[in-house]
Amino acid sequence: MAKLSSPYKFQGKIFRYDFQNSMVQYLYKASAEEIEEERKRRRKRSPQKPVKTGNKH
Repeated sequence: MAKLSSPYKFQGKIFRYDFQNSMVQYLYKASAEEIEEERKRRRKRSPQKPVKTGNKH
């Protein structure tokens, strides 16, 4: 089974690295909509630290 990196964007195109064969794979050209969907998905996956609004007494 090939060991692959997570897909990444470069100049509007999506790639991933194949570690077993030491090569970069071109997946497809991302549309603006696909890029925005990927950003939203990453934001949902990466929990942000809660913002403190002050002491409640």
